[in-house]
Amino acid sequence: MSGIKAIVGLGNPGAQYAGTRHNIGFDVVDLIAGSNTWRDKGGALVVEHRFEGEKVLLIKPMTFMNRSGEPLQSLLGFYKIELDQVAVVHDEIDLPLGSLRIRKGGGAGGHRGIESVIQCCGGPDFIRFRIGVGRPLIPSIDISDWVLGKFSQEERKAVDGVVKRASQGLEILVKDGIVKAQQAFNS
Repeated sequence: MSGIKAIVGLGNPGAQYAGTRHNIGFDVVDLIAGSNTWRDKGGALVVEHRFEGEKVLLIKPMTFMNRSGEPLQSLLGFYKIELDQVAVVHDEIDLPLGSLRIRKGGGAGGHRGIESVIQCCGGPDFIRFRIGVGRPLIPSIDISDWVLGKFSQEERKAVDGVVKRASQGLEILVKDGIVKAQQAFNS
């Protein structure tokens, strides 16, 4: 087993953000959670999930994206989870739509949710599942508007596929470690 104890999906709370590019992290952990009931705990929704007997905490911070690290810091302390036992799933505008890259560590790359996790939780030493949402084709579109925008019907097929692949990659990560997950799913 890999030692992963928590999988964090990043997004924004509220129905108006469901289905947006910024909420793809929520989509992945929702798929993994299935019909399990989310509990409100310390500013986040949490559910325990088992991958072949290995218990992992699924977390959705209920702060806005740029404050995602705040509830995560409290939860990691409460559950005594180290940062290197955490995988964070988030949108990535610098990757093409539907792509998936798995890595450990690194900078925030302008992603405010990742920046918050790094600042609040003590550094960059966590695993990232970066899901490509692409950049706007029209350069004048503001990046904030882009990531808060919903996927088109045409994009939805690629999005549904990468959400499923990311959930499978997380299962491999938990059971077999980051190298196996990277070999199987980095695209």
